[in-house]
Amino acid sequence: IMKKITNRIEKLPENDHKISVSYFNLSTAYAKLNRLDEAINCAEKSIEQLLKSVPADHPEVKENREQLEGLRKKQWLQRLYD
Repeated sequence: IMKKITNRIEKLPENDHKISVSYFNLSTAYAKLNRLDEAINCAEKSIEQLLKSVPADHPEVKENREQLEGLRKKQWLQRLYD
């Protein structure tokens, strides 16, 4: 499923808001699977993509950044206890 989403993302216009939403959703899915590297990568792409269509102070950018920081903290804690 995630590969299908990634393939669909590649077909959208570069500044399409759906790309950011898709990356955010992928990030959430990867996080639930505890695949934090991929979750963080998708969260970063979501923010990068979102900034192509909205200003940096947009509430959605804030939400995505909060998710990214939460993932980084979770990853840090996981590595700390491994």
